[in-house]
Amino acid sequence: MDLGSVVGWIVVMVLLLGSMQMGVGIGAYIDIPSVLIVFGGTICALMIGFKMEQIKKLG
Repeated sequence: MDLGSVVGWIVVMVLLLGSMQMGVGIGAYIDIPSVLIVFGGTICALMIGFKMEQIKKLG
């Protein structure tokens, strides 16, 4: 992991925790339909982009 990744993680955690301290709960950042679209789309994109034999080797 390079320095940019470490700094990015630290900044995002500070911003998230800071906004929660201002009265916004974690529920404001979680939207189930959006999560399903992102993860479902990722899985479908993998299935379109790679052969099934390659995908089976991952798991």
